[in-house]
Amino acid sequence: MDINYKVLIFGLIILSVLFIGLVYFFISGLISGFNEKFSQSDKNIKILKYFGSSFCPHSRIGSNSYNIIKDFETTYKDVEVEYYWSSDKDNMNEFKKAKADYVPTITSGNYRKIEIHLPKDYNRKNQTEQEIKTAYMTNIFRQL
Repeated sequence: MDINYKVLIFGLIILSVLFIGLVYFFISGLISGFNEKFSQSDKNIKILKYFGSSFCPHSRIGSNSYNIIKDFETTYKDVEVEYYWSSDKDNMNEFKKAKADYVPTITSGNYRKIEIHLPKDYNRKNQTEQEIKTAYMTNIFRQL
C-alpha cells in the first residue's frame, strides 16, 4: 500500500507539471497574440510631424499653417501629430532627420515632405472658408 501512495503522488506531480505547462503555453500564446496584434495596429498609425519656429510668422502658434495642422489634428483623430520647435535644442536631431531647412516643414512619420496646398484642379470660387480648409486637410491626409 505504501508503493501505491508513492505512485499516486508521483502521478499527481506529473499531472500538475503538465497542467502548469499547458497553462503557461496557453497564457504565453495569448500574450504573444496580443503583442502581435498591438504591434500590427501600431504600424497602421499615421504620423504627421510639424516643424516650426516661435519666431517665424508663417509657422509659429497662431499662424495659418499651425492653425491648419491643429484643425487637422482635431479632424483626423487617427493621425498622431507631433510638434517640433526650433527653439527647443532637444528637437535639433528631428530637424536634421527631416531636413527641415525652413519652417514650416511638415513630414510624415518617416520624414517624407508633405506640402500644404490645395489640389491643382481645386476651384476656390463659391467655396466657404471651411470648405477650403477641409480641402487643405484632405490633401495633407492623402500625402501621409
